[in-house]
This record gives sequence, structure tokens and C-alpha cells, in this order.
Amino acid sequence: MDAKNQQDRAKMVEEAVGRMCRLGMMPQVITKFRKQGTVLKSETAGILYDLNDEEKKAVADWEEKSGGIVYAAILSNMVFGRCLALLYVSAEEEEWELDREDLDGRVPLAYVANLDAPDCSELGSIGIAPANGGLVRTE
Repeated sequence: MDAKNQQDRAKMVEEAVGRMCRLGMMPQVITKFRKQGTVLKSETAGILYDLNDEEKKAVADWEEKSGGIVYAAILSNMVFGRCLALLYVSAEEEEWELDREDLDGRVPLAYVANLDAPDCSELGSIGIAPANGGLVRTE
């Protein structure tokens, strides 16, 4: 990774940390992300867990495809499959201000990876709320 890419990535990580703080995520989770790049998933009631290998692959695939950085994941069991909502910082810095407004309104843009039916994965706004140091989907 060249110096410019490292600089851009560092800026994206700091933006992600700011978003995690805005969402009221646990300080330990934020520190782990900042220092190690570790993304945790929230499940029922916002309880936080490590990602399994399948979920890590979904994160890596989305980061490679989008050029962004995932900072949080929410796993929900839906009637159409297990859905992993990925909250991320876009590589397009000019989008960040609007992204922050959406986040403050608790309706961020997220990539939702359907782990059971990958063809049904999609990008869109989701409703979220902070809970127990993590996040829950509200819609």
C-alpha cells in the first residue's frame, strides 16, 4: 500500500471511529477497531460477538468491491435468510457529511449481505438503534 492509500485509509478509520462514538458503541469495541481493525457483529439485543469466517469473508468482499471500510455489523435472522448489515465508511469523502446526517437520524446506508441467498444481498438504508454497547436493526 503506497503512502497516499495509507493516508486515505487512516482518514477513513478515524471517520469510522467518530461514527462508532456517535452511535454510543462500547469504548472497548471502538479501541479494538482503531488499534486492530477488528469488526464485531451485534446480534439479538445488541450483544457483541466476533465475526465467524463466513462473516469475515462478507466484510472483506464488500471492502474490496466498494473501497470502503466496514466498522460494524448487525446479524439478523430474517424469513429470507441470515442478513449481515455492514455499516461502512465510503471511499468517497464528499459523501461523509450526508452519511453522518443519516447516521444521526439512525437510518444509515448499509450493505446487507444475505448469507443464505447471496443474490439477494443489497445496498440500502436501514433503521438502527444503539443497545447494550452494540446495535440493533429497527427496520
